[in-house]
Amino acid sequence: MVRMAVHQSRGRTQIKDSRRGCPRYQPHKGKSLTFGIRPEHVTEKRVHTASSQVDFSADVQVVEPMGMDTMVFFSVKGTDICARSAPQAVVGAGHRMEFTVDLHHMHLIDPEKNRVIGHRSDDKAKTSD
Repeated sequence: MVRMAVHQSRGRTQIKDSRRGCPRYQPHKGKSLTFGIRPEHVTEKRVHTASSQVDFSADVQVVEPMGMDTMVFFSVKGTDICARSAPQAVVGAGHRMEFTVDLHHMHLIDPEKNRVIGHRSDDKAKTSD
């Protein structure tokens, strides 16, 4: 997980260089949150099919072939990350690789409450009051 702060400007959430409007995060402006994303939403660089997709590059540390997929391990600013990639797209350990992450599938977690922010269970709890 990546520790980060969520900042809002004119109702839009800023995470690194990417801006995504998301009202559910507004009450958490300025708080330290945990960022989470599953490996299947971090892949080899692909053609973007949604505005929530962002490209970045990193130095590959470990490559683990899994048959139909290959798990690629790397670090970004000291945080270990795992990507799920097509085997033919993977470079060897020690080489730089281009990735695409789909931030539509990200989760922000409130470490004080140990809960995913804006999770569907929160919506159900509000409607049952």
